[in-house]
Amino acid sequence: MKQTLDELKEAYLGTVRLLSHSRFTIKSYKSGLKIFGEFLATKHNLDILSAIDKIKSDELDVYRLLQNFVIYLDETGRGGNAIRSYLASTKGFLRHCKVKINSDELKLSIKIPRLVRKREIPITKEMINRILHVSPPRLHAGILVSVSGGMRLEELVCLRISDVDFNTKPTTVSIRSETAKRRVGRTTFLTSEASQTLKDYLALQFGWKDGQDNTHLQNIHIFGRYSKEKT
Repeated sequence: MKQTLDELKEAYLGTVRLLSHSRFTIKSYKSGLKIFGEFLATKHNLDILSAIDKIKSDELDVYRLLQNFVIYLDETGRGGNAIRSYLASTKGFLRHCKVKINSDELKLSIKIPRLVRKREIPITKEMINRILHVSPPRLHAGILVSVSGGMRLEELVCLRISDVDFNTKPTTVSIRSETAKRRVGRTTFLTSEASQTLKDYLALQFGWKDGQDNTHLQNIHIFGRYSKEKT
């Protein structure tokens, strides 16, 4: 029985999820497939499954199609990093659907805009202080913890109360391997200011109590999407 497009996408994204364990990668790949579908509808009056059938029957050249997809992405204002990500997701999905794509021929056939690297201006302590001054408690605590502990956004939002040990000096934070870059866990530390701000936020948000048994709160995501400020 022939699979539907949604079934093929779900199976493909399942393999991506298995390899990356990154929700940001999954989100990017989903976007890439959505935009590829828009490109096919706009430029070729085709849906994805019809395009795959035409590629397999040699009615469409896969390398020319992918090059036109890159041109479409560039024309619609996507940057170099986005183009590379969307091309990777589309190429992977086509291969998942048994479309033969030779890596060497792909490199020779597909031209991608060069990355434009802008000079980055480092954030200063004064900038951080201005941001903190107008930030609500959740953002205030998140910024201090992230800056103090050198955490990536994904590491921060996946942080659980059980990952933080206030009994050490300085306070230690365990970054779990499933959220860390390259899937290698590590331990980082918080300054006394970040540690106290985090304690205040936990008390406000979750009723956490310093020096007492907070076992019932251990699995709560500190900065999770569904956290809500208490009023």
